[in-house]
Amino acid sequence: MSENISSSRCSLTDMHEHSACEAGEPRHDTRFWFVDGSVILIAQGTAFRVHQTVLSRHSEIFRDLFSVPQPAEQERLSGCPVVHLSDSPTDLQHLLHVLYDCGLSYYKLTPGRFNFAEVAAVVRMAHKYRLDELLQDGISLVKTIFTNNFENWTTLRWREEFLIRSPSLSMQVSDAVIAVNVIRLISIPSMLPTALYLCCFLSPTELIRGRACPDGSTVKLSSEDLEKCLTATPFLHCGNDRRRLSLISRAGPRCSKLSECIAGLPQWLESEIESSVDPCPAVLESLDHAIDVLAITDTICEDCVEFAKSRDLERRHEWWNQLPSLLGLGTWSDLNDSIGAPNISKTD
Repeated sequence: MSENISSSRCSLTDMHEHSACEAGEPRHDTRFWFVDGSVILIAQGTAFRVHQTVLSRHSEIFRDLFSVPQPAEQERLSGCPVVHLSDSPTDLQHLLHVLYDCGLSYYKLTPGRFNFAEVAAVVRMAHKYRLDELLQDGISLVKTIFTNNFENWTTLRWREEFLIRSPSLSMQVSDAVIAVNVIRLISIPSMLPTALYLCCFLSPTELIRGRACPDGSTVKLSSEDLEKCLTATPFLHCGNDRRRLSLISRAGPRCSKLSECIAGLPQWLESEIESSVDPCPAVLESLDHAIDVLAITDTICEDCVEFAKSRDLERRHEWWNQLPSLLGLGTWSDLNDSIGAPNISKTD
């Protein structure tokens, strides 16, 4: 049962010649090597001894594969038929973890916060091998960050600038490159604006080089998506500066100490600029924390604090509405109108 499952088309073809990277004895995976396993999956030199029944029960791709009669000269290892996969061994580990240790309802039934990179791996594998329930649950998790709703976006929490959290998912900003590719794979355009926006937080060098993965591979943006980010980033930098300037243009309508507030707001902006070492594209992120400092230090009155927060929210909402067109994606209406069932076809 020496077979190759193509990553792009999920086709099953005979594998009479092995690639150089899989020549020789593969390394046994320490977690998923069951002595009673009935099939061996080999992914980039790593072998997993697992059970045909477990894979067939949940995946029609594996079910079809194992139902095909195999030739007498089929490759065997440790007495088991062999299936060669083009997948990353890390991705396969994440999928097997769900199938063996958790169950398909893992994401729905498990409280807590999941790691984005692991969820993205499961989404890729569930998409390829047609585990539709798992795919839908994984997409629902990813949508908690890559939302098409501004109010939902405002509930996200940023920690130390480069870690983003929803109630059920956490990710590094550098994972945005992975996110764009996953979203392209599953064909949900309304998730793209926020994913590409987060890519704009990365330097041009980081975007061009791509995201290094634990297995040694590198994930890169397509040339079209790279161009979108490099084109939009300067506008986002400028927009963020203009947004901060708009907050000091006038005091609140019920300001209780006008002269002090008029003097304090520009001082606050100057300190904000000085604390920003590099230009920042964060046009959608709240300045509430920085504005609260003004109240704590009694730099401006309480009315001006609330007025500044209100104006900041308005500016952020304006940028949210402009985001898809700024990234060359049309409008939110265009993207939302194109929402359908996720792409789970066997061919791209």
